[in-house]
Amino acid sequence: MTPRTASTFTGLFAALTAIVATGAPAPGETEKSGAPASAPVSVVAGKPRLVASQLGRDVSLRGLSVVDDRVVWVSGDKGTIAFSTDGARSFESRNPPEFAVRDFRDIEGFDERRAVALAVGAPARILLTTDGGTSWRAVYRNERPESFLDGFDFWDDRRGIAFGDPLDGRFLILSTEDGGATWTELPIPDRPLAFPGEAAFAASGTSIRVFPGGRVAFGTGGTRARLWVSEDYGAHWQSRHAPLRQGIDSAGLFSLAGTHGADTAHAAHAADTEWIAVGGDYRADRERREVAYVTRDRGLSWSAIVPPPAGFRSAVEPLPAALGGGWVATGTSGTDIAANTAAGFEALSVEGFHAVRAAKRGHLVVLVGAGGRLARLLPAE
Repeated sequence: MTPRTASTFTGLFAALTAIVATGAPAPGETEKSGAPASAPVSVVAGKPRLVASQLGRDVSLRGLSVVDDRVVWVSGDKGTIAFSTDGARSFESRNPPEFAVRDFRDIEGFDERRAVALAVGAPARILLTTDGGTSWRAVYRNERPESFLDGFDFWDDRRGIAFGDPLDGRFLILSTEDGGATWTELPIPDRPLAFPGEAAFAASGTSIRVFPGGRVAFGTGGTRARLWVSEDYGAHWQSRHAPLRQGIDSAGLFSLAGTHGADTAHAAHAADTEWIAVGGDYRADRERREVAYVTRDRGLSWSAIVPPPAGFRSAVEPLPAALGGGWVATGTSGTDIAANTAAGFEALSVEGFHAVRAAKRGHLVVLVGAGGRLARLLPAE
């Protein structure tokens, strides 16, 4: 696996970005009502319910930020950015007009007016809006043709961190202390040193996670799957082996999450006594081996989660108490839940998504995927 350029963008994620549903918007579907109808896609007795809707038909959604039980931001390819103020029941388009061909793989919303969006490919871009998406401005740009940003996360509304695939053999690390208005690159000697063929995955915006006290971690794959951990807001890094499937450019650690504290899944408020890592090989998305592990010492040791999810998973998220707690994991071959890591995962739906996020403040859980698919995870009936 080599660093991805605009021309080799089909590398790690070619299969993942394939559109699985095409065609014109359904009758009655408008830009504002991205969800003209809702339908259950899973009804398992005693388990949370997936209720699906649609945002267009020909867009692949991977960026997702659930601010609270009302405000949700989503992003994807073809320059797609949209937001909801009714709990993901309907969406309004906020596409940046000058970026119609860009793929926004991650987005972080702070409220209904302020958000930052991350565009993969070259030139790597981060955009900021302070007026609800009416206008956007570029706040970071990397002109190197091999630049490829993988994701970002925030400790609060001001302090955040982003990372990208290796440049000159070292992972790119960016930081902000003003809510994404400006970004500073970590000096080259302090950046994590990659193995040849090691890179990260921009599959769901959750391959990097922040935790209390300045702790942050990101996962990698390809020739080596590793967990990189910093205890000082990304200034210094240590690597730990990750036991997920690896050795090929389509496999590795795709998503990381920590146990939630109180009644929130927001990572910066999460206890980090237990981290789950999911992934596998997206080209063999029904293979269940080496796809989910738990660590209780920040990656120094790992235990396989048994039963594992039903295949490759690109995102994992802790569930709020209103949904029974535990975990939800999703990928192209389906969606699973786990009451806890000891009990393991069980199938919730054969419907697959790219990303899942819980509200920073509240109980709402949203999933997004290919073909413009969205879903809300609701309490059991």
